[in-house]
Amino acid sequence: TKPKTLKDKIFKILLNTRLGGSKGHMIAHKIFDGDGIFLHKQGNRMKVANKSFKDYSTPASADVLLNSYRRYLDVAAEKTRQAGLNSVAATVVGMNKYGDDAPRAELLDRYNTHTVHCSICMKDLQNARKRNVNLQRLETALQGTTGSGIAALLTFAAIRRLSSMAIPGTALGAAALASTVGLAGSFLTARLRRSTDKTINGFLFEDYVHADKN
Repeated sequence: TKPKTLKDKIFKILLNTRLGGSKGHMIAHKIFDGDGIFLHKQGNRMKVANKSFKDYSTPASADVLLNSYRRYLDVAAEKTRQAGLNSVAATVVGMNKYGDDAPRAELLDRYNTHTVHCSICMKDLQNARKRNVNLQRLETALQGTTGSGIAALLTFAAIRRLSSMAIPGTALGAAALASTVGLAGSFLTARLRRSTDKTINGFLFEDYVHADKN
């Protein structure tokens, strides 16, 4: 529905600014990445000890939905077994342990578990990659401008030292300006590229170390 009041319109703009597009998805990743490895190990431990979620003390209110989901999986798996699809049920709530030494790149893989299936994130990832290519081209051009400006200044300095030829002030100014703009632009572009690289990695894989989050 369209916002009816100015307050609603402002709130929608702020909400889209903070959570629009893939931004909300990135926030969700940061929240759930910390649980992914733990739940993987917890699940394997349950299989090894022949236990279920009922054997874990999860008093936090945030675990209510998680426990409800586990109960749903148990019910769904049982109905699947009754339909004669034991192998399908086993993939969800099978009793075989699956090991707790899976690589972090697999446990925290965002691309194959989310991005590739999400049209919003895939679109933003493609745009980020295109932006990165354009920034690389711009950085190369700016570096060339910087080099040309510096080379011109050095050439002018050599001419003045070896001859009495006067160098027009406009030529010196243009060379100095090219060097300054090129150098400053290269520095800014490099920062933008690093930021874009970070954005791209956010759609692919981002390692999670709990101690670094506090």
